[in-house]
Amino acid sequence: MDDWPQDFLHVSWPRHFSPAAAHLAAGEDWTLVGPEVKELVPLRPRVAIVDAKGITGEVVGLDDPYGSLITDIQSDDFMKLGYTRTGNRGYSKGI
Repeated sequence: MDDWPQDFLHVSWPRHFSPAAAHLAAGEDWTLVGPEVKELVPLRPRVAIVDAKGITGEVVGLDDPYGSLITDIQSDDFMKLGYTRTGNRGYSKGI
């Protein structure tokens, strides 16, 4: 996972594994999560495409309960198009 986008790892790991960890910490039976997986299938996160027309990406998740969409677009993708960071989450492009 060293080559996975850091934004993807930051958002996904706590969101998916924290509830399972809470159930285990409460002493629930871990075998209730489902059948044993015999073979793991590696999944590759999709990568946004940056070209002269802009950025093309895909929605890869939903941040419940707020309804924010999580995409495969990275902050560096905006930089490639000449945008600069303005504050914590914003970007602007000079005219």
